[in-house]
This record gives sequence, structure tokens and C-alpha cells, in this order.
Amino acid sequence: MKKEGKPIVFIDESGFPHDTPRTHGYSPKGQRCFGLKNGGAKGRTNVIGALLEPVHEIV
Repeated sequence: MKKEGKPIVFIDESGFPHDTPRTHGYSPKGQRCFGLKNGGAKGRTNVIGALLEPVHEIV
């Protein structure tokens, strides 16, 4: 896919806060799931992904 002879790049950004509540956990069968959470965790991790379709020259 091209626009004006240039390839089109699809970009998406997503962010993940560090203090997201945990709603699920894992433990051995029959045992209660315990966990520690740092309630003072602040910040955010952002991720940017991009897709670029290969450019094929027709000769």
C-alpha cells in the first residue's frame, strides 16, 4: 500500500500504569493466593509499535 509513491506506516501507542490493581493471581491448588503490592508505585510505561509493509519494486 502506498500513498504518493511512499510506503504507509501504521503506528500505535499503548501505555501501562505501574499502579494497576491486580485482579488475578496464582497459587498451588487448595492454597490461598497472597501477594504484595507497592501502593506507592507511580509512573507509566509507554510502548510504540509500527508496521511497515515491504516495498516491492516492479521491474
